[in-house]
Amino acid sequence: MLNADHDSDAGGGRSLTNRSDACESERNAPGRDAEAALLRRLLDFAASEPELLADLRQVREHGPPGAWLAAGYVRNLVWDRLHGRAERTPLDDADVVYFDPACPDEAAEKPWEQALAAARPGLRWSVKNQARMHPINGDEPFAGVADAMSRWPETATAVALRLSSDDQVEALAPHGLSDLFAMKLRPSPLQRDPSLFARRAAAKGWLERWPLVRLADGSGPIGVPQEERIHPKEEASMTSLGYINGRFVSLEELVLPIEERGHQFGDGVYEFFRVYEGHPFMLEEHLDRLYRSADLIRIDIAPDRGELRAIMDELVTRSGLASGDIYLQVTRGVAPRNHAFPSVPSSLTMTIKPWRELAPGVREQGVQVLLHPDERWLNCHIKSLNLLPNILAKQAAVEAGCFEAVLVRDGLVTEGSSSNAYLVRDGAIRTHPATNHILGGIARIAVRRIAEEQGIPFIEEAFGPEELLAADEAFLTSSGIELVPIAGVHGRGPIGPGSPGPVARAIHARYAELTRQR
Repeated sequence: MLNADHDSDAGGGRSLTNRSDACESERNAPGRDAEAALLRRLLDFAASEPELLADLRQVREHGPPGAWLAAGYVRNLVWDRLHGRAERTPLDDADVVYFDPACPDEAAEKPWEQALAAARPGLRWSVKNQARMHPINGDEPFAGVADAMSRWPETATAVALRLSSDDQVEALAPHGLSDLFAMKLRPSPLQRDPSLFARRAAAKGWLERWPLVRLADGSGPIGVPQEERIHPKEEASMTSLGYINGRFVSLEELVLPIEERGHQFGDGVYEFFRVYEGHPFMLEEHLDRLYRSADLIRIDIAPDRGELRAIMDELVTRSGLASGDIYLQVTRGVAPRNHAFPSVPSSLTMTIKPWRELAPGVREQGVQVLLHPDERWLNCHIKSLNLLPNILAKQAAVEAGCFEAVLVRDGLVTEGSSSNAYLVRDGAIRTHPATNHILGGIARIAVRRIAEEQGIPFIEEAFGPEELLAADEAFLTSSGIELVPIAGVHGRGPIGPGSPGPVARAIHARYAELTRQR
């Protein structure tokens, strides 16, 4: 777990580490949860960067005692990752900071720089004792590294990492991590010279290097179109958020062109991701299905996987939602209405909203389902925007007082209108094979893996309504509902004892565990 640990040289700032049980923050509880999720992401990034870990080790072994690798080195790493880049943006320098009030002599820093350059050539090492930096902007003497960092020009730059003696990565971020991960440029509230932020932003070319970086307060001469800025007052109250073709927008903004083919024809595919603690669950499996569906209807998704991940990361961070639901849609683009494919770019939209919670008692008591004819087309394995038969089936279930419509084609159960369906008989799970008659659910993949892990037979074989009624237990799954037991079939009677069975409970317990693992 995570902790805000106050080190002796941090000077009252927040030294966020991965060594304890809680995450401290000056913000409210949702803010603390979001900050803890961002800290986990930063530590995950660090753990997966061998070059960074090697440099942190060099700083620990050849730099000043207790020194931190800070500023652009860490900021650039995060922004590169959020942009989906395989290679790091070249560094201007590697900033190492420490605090030694007993020796505030600039000359004392040079041997450290020379030692680091000898141990790790190829980087321009810059070592600065923060105990001597306060006169530059007329500040009072700093209490420690974090106090000094809190006066740096931008909040996103005020971040540092180091490696402890037992090889644990520690992070220091006196302004928190939200601006860094939202890729927002905001002047430090403690910086005495407000013009310094604008000058640096203009000179550094950050927007050119990282196109997803945006100005947080809508000011400053760095070329961010006004219509693409999110004002802090709007952002503070924002939870749900949208994205369309390069722009992050509020859900109230009117952005859909009249001749959008998704609107006119349903000519596109979509994907749903559930976000747990800042991370979309089974992200790669969802992206696999998205690209597979797009290929099957011959739509080229312009962003590659890395770029899509970066956009989703920013959507999550900007929304402030540690837990939420992301809907992503890709259409064939915007063109005058004509059935034939147009020669235009595809269109990408996303939304993130808070979870749609299940009603109390649903999972504990089980649900009723309605058997309904499967009237869909023959390519149900494509996650198409065309959902009219699903909608009609779901509405029939709702009007019958049921949770879900279980679809029947040619005498066999296929799946639910928005879920996969399973029965359990003699301790074995049985479900329809992953053919073109069903959508291969991502939660279905998780159930199969869990069943294999727990030694539960997982049989891909279709079954009929009578077999469903004669089952020991049954359940539904989807990314949105996770797993919900079926207690009975509308007008036909209970399944098993009419309550959740042991297999469904065991599978869901393990599923819930997996959503908390990173």
